[in-house]
Amino acid sequence: MEESSSRQQTQKLRVSPLIAAGLLVFAALASLLAQIFIFPGKATDGDWQRASAYIVEHIEADDALRIHPSWTEAPMPYLQKIGNQLHRQHHPLLEDLQGIQRIWILSETEHLQDAFRRLPFEPSPALTERFGTVTAVLIDLPESTQFPYIFNEHLQEAKVSRYSPGADAVEDCKTWDRNQRRWHCARRDRTFYVGDAVQELGDDPHHCIWAHALPNQRILRIEFPEVPLYNTLRIRAGLERVGSSRVDVTPVDYRVYLNDELILEQSIPKDSSTWPAHDVKTSEQNGQTANVRIEIQSEHERGRHFCFNGWTF
Repeated sequence: MEESSSRQQTQKLRVSPLIAAGLLVFAALASLLAQIFIFPGKATDGDWQRASAYIVEHIEADDALRIHPSWTEAPMPYLQKIGNQLHRQHHPLLEDLQGIQRIWILSETEHLQDAFRRLPFEPSPALTERFGTVTAVLIDLPESTQFPYIFNEHLQEAKVSRYSPGADAVEDCKTWDRNQRRWHCARRDRTFYVGDAVQELGDDPHHCIWAHALPNQRILRIEFPEVPLYNTLRIRAGLERVGSSRVDVTPVDYRVYLNDELILEQSIPKDSSTWPAHDVKTSEQNGQTANVRIEIQSEHERGRHFCFNGWTF
């Protein structure tokens, strides 16, 4: 019995250091993970408050605001209702900066360069104010970031219609809602419309033209007249993120025509939410105008989570 008791004590002594070592490793890993995923920076709440108060005092109505890291909520209670969707974007595109002349960046000081790298142009700060662990920066956007023509800004001028494949009859959408900036194409179902929107496409929210697919494989047509051409016509299109994951969504096909010439044809899978750029070179028509038409079709109206936009530059 004494020998057995001695053996058990020896085993406990052997196991205890292993348990202790395991706990130390676990604690180290937990601390590391907390630093990476929960506490990525050393910014203090007081510094967020002071920096936010400075921006609230100096920001102008047309300025945009970005917070870095983009998901942090620490400065939100102090920023009131300023800014726009830019502060929620992981990587804003040049197309997202249209109409914006100045951007404020509110960032953890040690990660400020990372905040700069997320911009789609080389920033040149016009003003920098440091508040300890948080820094506020004002950036003037270069004129080269602005595109001269954007489709969603000219949606009211577009001709919206729908028709069945193989049929001669075309039904025009004639009801324009200037308050919500949308065309209504169905009298009974007001959810079928073509309108200006901000939707989650890919990983970020983007301005787009929300264009519902029609029932019975009918084709929805949006034509923009006399679009000024420069060197490039850029088209982006995709399925809204939440809608693309629904089980009853069907793929969406779309085609783009330049003066009745097919220049782009794509099919978007039902489970895909992306926002890719398709560039068509128009340098030979630089200085001219053209009609640009997009046609949208889906097997079922459940696939009405489609958005697109276009730019010429």
